[in-house]
Amino acid sequence: ANTVGEASFTILSNHPYYSTLQKLRSIFEIRQDDEVIFRGRMTNDSLDFYNQLAVDLEGVLAFANDSIIPPFNFPGDFPAAVSAGNMVEYFLSWVLDQHNSQVEEWQRLKCGKVTVSDPNNYISRSSSDYASTWDTLKNKLFESSLGGQLIMRYEEDGNYVDYLAAFEETNTQRITLGENLLDLKSETDATETYSAILPLGAETEDEAGNKSILTLKDMPNGSLTDDLIKDGLFIYSKSAVEQYGWICVPVSESKWDDVTEAKNLQTKAMNFLGGNAVLMSNTITITAVDLSFTDEQIQSFRIAKNVIVDSTAHNLFDASYPLPKLDIDILNPQNTKITIGDTVRTLIDINNQKESAATNRVDNFAIN
Repeated sequence: ANTVGEASFTILSNHPYYSTLQKLRSIFEIRQDDEVIFRGRMTNDSLDFYNQLAVDLEGVLAFANDSIIPPFNFPGDFPAAVSAGNMVEYFLSWVLDQHNSQVEEWQRLKCGKVTVSDPNNYISRSSSDYASTWDTLKNKLFESSLGGQLIMRYEEDGNYVDYLAAFEETNTQRITLGENLLDLKSETDATETYSAILPLGAETEDEAGNKSILTLKDMPNGSLTDDLIKDGLFIYSKSAVEQYGWICVPVSESKWDDVTEAKNLQTKAMNFLGGNAVLMSNTITITAVDLSFTDEQIQSFRIAKNVIVDSTAHNLFDASYPLPKLDIDILNPQNTKITIGDTVRTLIDINNQKESAATNRVDNFAIN
């Protein structure tokens, strides 16, 4: 998710297609159980001593590097966007339309399912430069404050770009200690964890020509939720301040140039701080065997779905995690790597789990 997929294979010299492969033009599919799990084009090859050809592929999302988006001002130049049901979907569709108007039919990308949205259904995106479609998708969508997961969906009638706020389906195959879980590594990162925010909106100018930036100074102070409090220009999390201290979001991440109303600015800040900002990023990398290779009754792991992990040794009890990255070794299924993250939990949750686990160990010791 949020990147271009890759694949590689080796083809023998006696293969009927050996001499017909064309870089950038040959399109390949990898199918499993009659389902396309990868579609991409040839980018590189290398020949060994035995004339075996090692071929590298890049996923079809790389087609977004083949086109250029001209300078734009959204939604200023798009009157119909303001009344759109989802402005994020409208913008993604426009970007892909620009791409499709320049490339060949086989390079086209269709706008798929979009569940990412803005709480005020208003986003402002602009560019004064010419940029690739891929850079526009990256910088203006999933690497912006919108977040979300951009993934490819391969259908018979084309390649669809889905933009999801969260994965909605769950893999039927579970990851269980003692069955298919081989290794687990957990990394927790607090470098982008915050407890307070000073939100800034659009720059305005009064009749006298004096310029100012929209803040929350005119909004009433007090509790916004059970945890979030508005105090002066700031909004802070009581639990996060108690846990981490006062750590304010950098101004570069708390400025919304498209927001012109203080109420909307407050909503933006609440969603940002109450979402990922007060949480630590916990990435779990799991090495697991895909049991579908040994039992045809078991469904294979699929990207862009959630997966259930059950490992009492790691304090994971029927835990559901998104599966944004899957590294499949078709010849050696035991080497399949599943990356689960950026899954987030609060530090308080982590400490509570540790305390609960310690209590359980003490109780078990006392019983024994």
